Amino acid sequence: MENKDKTLISEVKYSLKSRGFILGLVLSIIMMLIQLSIDWTNVNLTLFGMNAGAFLVLFILAIIAYPIKALRLRADEYALIFAMITSSLGFAWSVAVPFSISIFNYAPEKQWWGMGGWVSSLPGALETSPLFGITDKEAALAAFEGGVPVPWSAWLPAVAYWIVFTIVLVIFMTSMGMILRKQWIDVEKLPFPFLNVTRELITLGTGTAEKVRVKRIGIGFILGILLVIGNLIDALAPGRGWNLWQTIHITALETALPNSSWFFSIAPALLALWYFAPLDVLFTAMVSWFIFADILPAISVWAGYATLQAPWDSSGGAWHNMASCTITPISGGMIGWGSMIGLGFWLLVFSRKYLASTLKNAFGSKTLDESEEPFSYRTLWLAFIISAILLIILMVTVYIPVWAAGIILVYAFFQYIATSRIRGESIAKGDTPWESQEVLATLLSQAGLYALVGSEASEATQAAYGAGAFTAWNMGYIVTGHYTWYWGGAGTPQSAQLEGFRLASDVKLHSKAMAISTIVAMILAVLICIPLWLVFTYNIGINKGFGYGGTLYSQWVSPAWWAQESLFNAAFNQLQGCSWFNWNKDLISLELANWAGGFILAGVLLWLRVTFARTPINPVGLVIGGSQIMHWMWGYITVAWILKFITFRVGGSKLYEDYGVPLAVGIFLGAFLVQVVTDIFVPVAQAGISWTPG
Repeated sequence: MENKDKTLISEVKYSLKSRGFILGLVLSIIMMLIQLSIDWTNVNLTLFGMNAGAFLVLFILAIIAYPIKALRLRADEYALIFAMITSSLGFAWSVAVPFSISIFNYAPEKQWWGMGGWVSSLPGALETSPLFGITDKEAALAAFEGGVPVPWSAWLPAVAYWIVFTIVLVIFMTSMGMILRKQWIDVEKLPFPFLNVTRELITLGTGTAEKVRVKRIGIGFILGILLVIGNLIDALAPGRGWNLWQTIHITALETALPNSSWFFSIAPALLALWYFAPLDVLFTAMVSWFIFADILPAISVWAGYATLQAPWDSSGGAWHNMASCTITPISGGMIGWGSMIGLGFWLLVFSRKYLASTLKNAFGSKTLDESEEPFSYRTLWLAFIISAILLIILMVTVYIPVWAAGIILVYAFFQYIATSRIRGESIAKGDTPWESQEVLATLLSQAGLYALVGSEASEATQAAYGAGAFTAWNMGYIVTGHYTWYWGGAGTPQSAQLEGFRLASDVKLHSKAMAISTIVAMILAVLICIPLWLVFTYNIGINKGFGYGGTLYSQWVSPAWWAQESLFNAAFNQLQGCSWFNWNKDLISLELANWAGGFILAGVLLWLRVTFARTPINPVGLVIGGSQIMHWMWGYITVAWILKFITFRVGGSKLYEDYGVPLAVGIFLGAFLVQVVTDIFVPVAQAGISWTPG
């Protein structure tokens, strides 16, 4: 045992001194700086989405090293670089959320649709803790014009708070992720579909790829470029390029099936990625969408229950049917959000024996081999428990009631487990749990926040609890809407670490080296991005630094707007429902019943999948199929399922592995790189662009 421990220590030290770890740190910092810079332009490019930044770096390294042996890295070094960039880059985007909310709280005239005016009617609502966000109106307004130094005296309490809060949240999530590592990675062997691209790039970079496989990737690469090159030409020389058919809105079907959505899209890059998802996930997502968004809404109209919605160009009536306040008796959206939280809960229930054995290892007799784990189970369980307590304390510190902090933490925990699992079995976009924060806001209202600040509460009660209630709703949005959700197709940085463990297993890298590397990258990202984001803000200015199409516009306005929209609808508009998507029915009870139905249905599907191995259903697909964004994604998923089904029927796994995967990887890389270049040069090619948001 002693020799084994010495070998492990030596291996980990070797990995942390390797070129991979050093390059991973340097490149992670560079990519974060690039993303922060991009946020202040009109370039509509997010390096975090779809692992874009990590794929770009790995592609460049592989192309350079493939013909030059001296520049090649080992497979484990490429794995460290990819995982460190993926698990850190997301912070360059997400750190803005709490700051943007607090700035817009004190500049309500800058928000969409006058939402700030509604919130300001709540006594004490804007009197938040200086730890939660800025409370100086002049300092908030200065951020819009720019050209001034950061008012650090006003921001320092919030900067310190969010650095501490985010790091503790990272520890809370990664400790449980590492506890589940053996179950998900070694036993269940979750596929993590994104890694199909990563593995091929690593074999290219190490020079171990077979020539025939490189040729197939090359054919797919050229095909991917040809499919989207017209878009780039059109961006650089408007009117001279062409756009191959990628989307179509089938209004005839929406008329035949009222309130349905038939918006068909098969963009090459996303289609290639969905081809890697398991067949049962694709099938369940496709069927769930057809049932909840196309069939049931039409039946509701024919039965006279629902109001007919005319086709809405890109979305159809199903956009509203899948929203939290549906116009049908069965809400696909609420079932989808309930199934997401249910997936997190039931995954833990079905892993109870394994979790119990890890607890026994931690605080009793040893029953599991811990030699392959990142840290001992005792360390991981203590980290999980202590960080959970600290998160409650940190929330209470900013006036959030203890019980509300507990609800937020438990809800976010289940969402983290669910979205990590979604990453493990699909490439679903972050919009999958879209508006999950609204469900949380409703649950908080029903549990008692509304009683403290609602219209029936006394003025004294509202004044006493207004700040705490308002902060609780905002905190719920921040944690569930950004820090634990599946934004942009990449997953949260914490869930990306689990993907890193799978990659480590593939390249024979010990999980401890991967754990330390990714944790260092994440903590470094928090320390860099939070203060640096403010430097960009005040030096450039919100009104000057970006255009309407830039990523920062939604990063600024949308979080503040959504957080306050959740508050308004949950606390002040309960008679109308919990979402602005529906404005004519009191459906709180029905919505929560749908949410509970999805919660239970996820457990049933998970039981069926565990009990009957050949069952072609997967609760991950139910969550995806019950998302609003599915009205764009169902085309990718349906075509991907058909292509993959045919591949396996014709040639089995051999045809899929030998031809399907390399061709799909090539198509993705070709289309992806052209799209990246297009996103960068579109604003350059568009003369007369307005740099002030409309």
